[in-house]
Amino acid sequence: MRLTCSVAWIGILLATLSGCAVTPTYVPETQPLEPGRLPAPDVVINIPGLGPCTDAPDRSVHLNSHQPVTVLVHGCKGSAGRFRSLAQLYAFHGQQAVCFSYDDRASLVRSSGELISSLEGLSGQMQNRQLSVLGHSMGGLVARSAVHQAAQAGMAWPGRLRRLVFLGTPHHGAPLER
Repeated sequence: MRLTCSVAWIGILLATLSGCAVTPTYVPETQPLEPGRLPAPDVVINIPGLGPCTDAPDRSVHLNSHQPVTVLVHGCKGSAGRFRSLAQLYAFHGQQAVCFSYDDRASLVRSSGELISSLEGLSGQMQNRQLSVLGHSMGGLVARSAVHQAAQAGMAWPGRLRRLVFLGTPHHGAPLER
């Protein structure tokens, strides 16, 4: 009797503790955004790394080339779909947002180089070349590195940045926990 009771309690304890350790399953956001108050698009852009802020397989972006654009850069273990609600809020206010996707396991130099290429391509397709970049967590490090590298290389688009915004970006690293 005691052995059965102890085994049952251990099972309950393990089930309870494992519930805290298991990451909830993410359901991809594949539905298109509601247009909100967005201006009518006049270009369709296909640039590697850039896409709508959904996890839909179609990565083409429909933009109004005469309006500014905000590029959202996700953090570690993120995706474009994680920014869906924020992009929807931008659309509600008539502001354009696109998402940059990258492999967060790749080096910072590689990821920031890919962001440079994407921003250079986007800037070249837009009549209004004012860009804002918002980076979350590791995405902020990628954005900061991209802007620094592009400015050092003499590229034009860093000078046209309206804003470079960081959310929860570990500029000074992360503390070591003991």
